Amino acid sequence: MADLTTTQEFLDPEVLAPIIENGYTKQMAFLPLADVDNTLVGKPGDTVTVPTWGTIGGAQDVGEGEAIPVSQLKQGFTTTKVSKIGLGVQLTDEAILNSVGAAVQQAVNQLTNAIAQGIDDKLLAAALTSSNTLSNVPLSIDGIDTFRATFGTQSGSPAYTIIANPADALKISRAVRDYTRGSDTGAQLVVSGAVPLALGASVVTTDKMAKGKVVVVYSGSDDIKANSDRDENGKITEFNTGRAFKIYNKRDLLVENTRDVSKQINSIYASKISAPYMQNASKVLVATVKDAPIVSTPSTPSSESAAPSTQEDSTDDTKKTATKSSK
Repeated sequence: MADLTTTQEFLDPEVLAPIIENGYTKQMAFLPLADVDNTLVGKPGDTVTVPTWGTIGGAQDVGEGEAIPVSQLKQGFTTTKVSKIGLGVQLTDEAILNSVGAAVQQAVNQLTNAIAQGIDDKLLAAALTSSNTLSNVPLSIDGIDTFRATFGTQSGSPAYTIIANPADALKISRAVRDYTRGSDTGAQLVVSGAVPLALGASVVTTDKMAKGKVVVVYSGSDDIKANSDRDENGKITEFNTGRAFKIYNKRDLLVENTRDVSKQINSIYASKISAPYMQNASKVLVATVKDAPIVSTPSTPSSESAAPSTQEDSTDDTKKTATKSSK
């Protein structure tokens, strides 16, 4: 009976694990914005004290014979707890055999999505705790410019990933459509599947983000370069570039299967143990947003002179309500 094919051939963890692992890393919205560290693998304990970093700011003008100013590199520490996420699927022999393998593929796809969502949810929750905040930012090209200004003058070609509810993402995409029509968007796409906007910004949608609120993540040139460096298996190599987030892996993806012989039910379980956290809050901004003011196309001199003041008032309103912690 050595040549007998059984349902277990379709559920081999050694076959399914690489498929799920490769899939969830591609589906994660936050993975390109995070450093990955495997130093906890094989070590005891479920709580880890991890470093957090601030920025030293931009260079300043220095007169001849004057001392170059010194800025303090601020490092703090926070405690994060290692936790496990996982999900299982049960399939009968009939479901596997009658669907010609489609049921197994569907189970793998959904387990892949579940693991990706589980880690993304933890990183999103961490992002929302950032003390860098803005209020009443218009969903427009001026709003994107406000986000950029919050992070200060940055060298190179930085990227700004806006994480938004689908409804808000649609509004901001429409608002910048005329601005980018017929020209390069100028967006740095850090996250695969992001929609390019303008001024180095792109938007990623998630239903987990409430309407009227966005998270903006800054990625410097080094962050983007590290993101493109992968090993022979397509995994992002371990760089500690000081990106906004970090994922400490305690145990990478584990896929197991069991079989209830009496009922002929096959179970597939996928789990991952890690500690995702925000390591560089200065690269994360949380903002409340509002619809951009509607400015009608000027048809008379009077309306022409009134239109610019609407935009100016909106900008002033944003500036007055902006609050940001020192980075």
